[in-house]
Amino acid sequence: LKSEFLDGRSNKSSLQTRLEAMYQVLQLQTQKANLLGYATWAELTLEPRMASGVDAITQMHESIRDATLLQNHNSSRTTTTTDELEFEADTLSHHEDAILDPTTAARPYLNLDSCLNGLFKLCRALFGIDIIEAETNTVHVWHSDVRLFHVYDDDDDNVDDDDTKKKKKYMASFYLDPFRRLEKSNPPYMSHILHPRKEQPTSSSSSSSLSTCSLVYINCDIEPPMWDDAPAHLTFDNLMALYHEFGHALHSMLADVEFGTFSGAHKVEKDFEELPSQFMEKWLLEEKFLATFAFHVDTGETIPSNLVAQLINQYRKKQTKKLCHQAFLGQLEL
Repeated sequence: LKSEFLDGRSNKSSLQTRLEAMYQVLQLQTQKANLLGYATWAELTLEPRMASGVDAITQMHESIRDATLLQNHNSSRTTTTTDELEFEADTLSHHEDAILDPTTAARPYLNLDSCLNGLFKLCRALFGIDIIEAETNTVHVWHSDVRLFHVYDDDDDNVDDDDTKKKKKYMASFYLDPFRRLEKSNPPYMSHILHPRKEQPTSSSSSSSLSTCSLVYINCDIEPPMWDDAPAHLTFDNLMALYHEFGHALHSMLADVEFGTFSGAHKVEKDFEELPSQFMEKWLLEEKFLATFAFHVDTGETIPSNLVAQLINQYRKKQTKKLCHQAFLGQLEL
């Protein structure tokens, strides 16, 4: 509706029709909840979730509101004089390399391969797994940009890297499709190809180990390099999306279940689905962690602490706005 207003494509009759339909949906939802023994639609929808009830959700919304109002109040108390603004503008105009957009300024420090190495080292430290890329000449993929990785249980630190595939327990695999293309869906997401299964297949034609282990693919929206031999660089938003989707992938690949359709985000509380992805994201808000893999492509310099601070501050502002919006929509459902 908002886009129609801005574009001037809406009219009074169509908006009235939509509003009537919206209220009808709300009425039908309440009727359905009542038939199933619930006082409200909110109580029904909270059944498969971790939240204990409507009161808990309302309390959480109020805490978000209070924290946001306090943050805005504190920010408004920080004032800048006219002279300070003029000095800052004059200074920035004489420095072409001034950091105006921290997300873009971070790109030379965020090489794709370095970011992946940082991610894989983190997974080894947290979950005890090794992630090794498959040899290019042995992989069948749908595009030359796609890469295949295998996940192994790192239960023996004395195994040589060359013998990892032979001695360590194979757990899962994932395809990574990192770059945007015209013919692919660009928003980042993770999806399953094969679900894990503990039981061995009965058919001799389906005896491959992949039939009993998780196979997923991760789709990203990274700007491809200009030349084939040039390194690919990420924005900080790209990096956040990569870690977010990899959290979903880990949720599936590390599942220990008898039937794969019950693994990962399947059959868990709806408000738990985003927990693994959010958990992985938050590591990027640690300056010490970024410093382990974020190096300038030309100089090898570690990403500056002031740039990291700007990235984190920008991210938190975006998340605060997003969280308030989600809380507002959630409160409407109550």
